[in-house]
Amino acid sequence: MLANERKILEDQSKEYYWRVERFAYVSLGVLFTALIGLIGFFGWMFGQSRREVVNQIKLDLQNEVLSSARDELEHFKRKEIEPLIFASQKLKEQLERISSFGSQQVVWLLTNKMKKPEGEIAALQSVGLTRVTTTAPKVDSEDEIKQMLKDADLTIITFDGSPEGKTLLRNAATALKFRQPPISLLIYTYDHYLNDRPVQLGPDDFQVLKGLSSFAPANFPATLVSQAQSLIIKTRSAP
Repeated sequence: MLANERKILEDQSKEYYWRVERFAYVSLGVLFTALIGLIGFFGWMFGQSRREVVNQIKLDLQNEVLSSARDELEHFKRKEIEPLIFASQKLKEQLERISSFGSQQVVWLLTNKMKKPEGEIAALQSVGLTRVTTTAPKVDSEDEIKQMLKDADLTIITFDGSPEGKTLLRNAATALKFRQPPISLLIYTYDHYLNDRPVQLGPDDFQVLKGLSSFAPANFPATLVSQAQSLIIKTRSAP
């Protein structure tokens, strides 16, 4: 009986150890498989993360380079290109004024008693103002004077201080005050005397001229020419 029981116990022990051994093998297999899967998963994750990091670094570098290039281009444009464009525009405007200078219409107003200023007209033509028209309107006709000055780029009036001259000045000034765009008035007093003294504009004359956008007296031919050039350019430069 003891031998038989011993044999039974040995068989039960063998079966128990076999089950434990099989369980251990199965557990080790499952654990090994899980470990391999886990290693593969982490390897895949690390590879993905590395690629993402590399791609992000590339993207950041590209953005930084593009931003730096844009800033540098904007700085270059502001410091170099825009001044050149501005200078080019100013030069273009000056060239346009120079090219259009000779085409400006100068209307010279006289009274019937005044002679045509041939020498002064020749002097103006010599500096490029070739379109000079002299006219003697009715000094008391504001409408006629306004019509004569409709297309003028500069008005010159010979002023001798006489009542007719004062009336002509007043109506010319009134006509020019409503001109759009405004133009300049040049008042020429050379070779006219009153009581043995050169004619000058009086307080009443300056009151008449009040409100004009631009006017200037000229008492010598050279002054007339320089003032005409200056006022023509000023008129062309006005917005």
